[in-house]
Amino acid sequence: MQPTPLTLALNELSTRQLIAAREALVRGGGNDTKRGRAWCEYGFADDLNFEDFLRMYERHGVGHGAVHLLLDKCWQTMPQVIQGEPDKEATELKPWEKKLIRQFRL
Repeated sequence: MQPTPLTLALNELSTRQLIAAREALVRGGGNDTKRGRAWCEYGFADDLNFEDFLRMYERHGVGHGAVHLLLDKCWQTMPQVIQGEPDKEATELKPWEKKLIRQFRL
């Protein structure tokens, strides 16, 4: 007995749903069991590019705060070049070290 076209269509639909569910689990989207397709339904993009990140930085406090949290932690102290091991650091600066310090103080 051959399956009817309706049975074939239903089998194909259930197979596609199973594949989509597995892909959602792999991507990490399977955590929301109440709204499994919320990401698609809300219109969020699957692939983000530079313009998306720039728009987030410029328009939203969360994006701006995330960037500046990293930036404010960097360069809290002026950089120093230590030649050799730190505990054996010489007290006198060499000429190239003085020149480098002048460059950093621009």
